Amino acid sequence: MSVVDPAGAAVAASGELTEKGGAGRSYLFRASAAGEYRFATLPAGAYELRLSAAGFEDLRAEVTVG
Repeated sequence: MSVVDPAGAAVAASGELTEKGGAGRSYLFRASAAGEYRFATLPAGAYELRLSAAGFEDLRAEVTVG
């Protein structure tokens, strides 16, 4: 996955992906300077994604994996 601004430029952001329901596990990550991040093994299910980057409003979104 990638983090980009409205113009499509890459953003180095940090974030947390939290499993909704179930075990409620959290996964912390930092996107590279190219705005890319990757999770090698992530259980299927619903998650809440939180991103933050200097100069931008924080973002919260619900995502589904699998």
